[in-house]
Amino acid sequence: MFTPEKKLLSAVLLCALAACGGSTDDAPPAASGAGGSAGTGGSAGAGGGAPTSALSCPDGLKISSGLNSGVQIGEFPRSFQIDFPTSASKPPAVVFQWHGFGDTVANFRGALGLSPDLDPDLPLVLVTVDDLGLIPTRGLDWALFDAGAADDPNPDLLLFSSVAGCLIRDHGVDPARVYSVGFSAGAVMTNLVSSAFPRDVAATVAFSGAWFNDAPEAAAVNPLNFKITYAWPALDPASPVPVMITHGGPTDTYSNLGSQIIDFEKSAALAAPFLTAAGREVVDCAHTSGHTPDPHVKASLILQFFKDHPRGAPAAWKTTPPAALPASCKVL
Repeated sequence: MFTPEKKLLSAVLLCALAACGGSTDDAPPAASGAGGSAGTGGSAGAGGGAPTSALSCPDGLKISSGLNSGVQIGEFPRSFQIDFPTSASKPPAVVFQWHGFGDTVANFRGALGLSPDLDPDLPLVLVTVDDLGLIPTRGLDWALFDAGAADDPNPDLLLFSSVAGCLIRDHGVDPARVYSVGFSAGAVMTNLVSSAFPRDVAATVAFSGAWFNDAPEAAAVNPLNFKITYAWPALDPASPVPVMITHGGPTDTYSNLGSQIIDFEKSAALAAPFLTAAGREVVDCAHTSGHTPDPHVKASLILQFFKDHPRGAPAAWKTTPPAALPASCKVL
């Protein structure tokens, strides 16, 4: 695995060759960007149909508590941290956590405040994923641009599908409670997971993220000298995955040596009508702290959102928002 320093150096070298300049790390205070390549069984290509493959556990893939390092999943050896609940009286949910560009598992693991035993009524298995250090045009840490194809799978979607499948098969995770949360580049990754596995993912939370199956959002990204081909599947209206999105005002942006790559506030303004038109329940949370996790969206609110949204359930908050919903959040 790349260290953040090696990833940054690699990005600088590649960008120098492409005459675009280096990249800056993207981590929230006291813990954790945007960027691509190839996903598991779903249709690839913009405007493609919804994926039909279920989560599956590859033969021989074993998952254990703690840091799983160098686990071969598809083409790449991967690392991820697994935190299991101390005890569980019911099948636990699983939450995948994806960090921002340049961040690390160790730093992001506790950044959002989720923990396996936060609520005994919803025990959690937390999967904090280590990235591959991808750089343009392949990605920014994560493979963000392409849903992949059978002969060229997206490594991050393959990891998600495989690890979730093994947790369900071997560790008793509730298949109706598979969730994903991410910050910045990790938020974009979370949005891709939601798009690629709409029949498996119950709900997602994106702390400043874009949807690259929305043409206006993709067009709003400035990739500098890199040519990016976006290939996300179209949203599946038959499986409307609820989503909580946050955005941090006019300074919620990501830049590369003075050149703005993406304005996440603008992305959120475009995402809201795009998602609601596809039948999704959207919890839109605004703040003014810039490109950092929303200070109003605490771990307890994330957990309540997940708790109230098992896969296939009615849009619970659309009819009855929780009393604890911050005034900065509205349900669309």
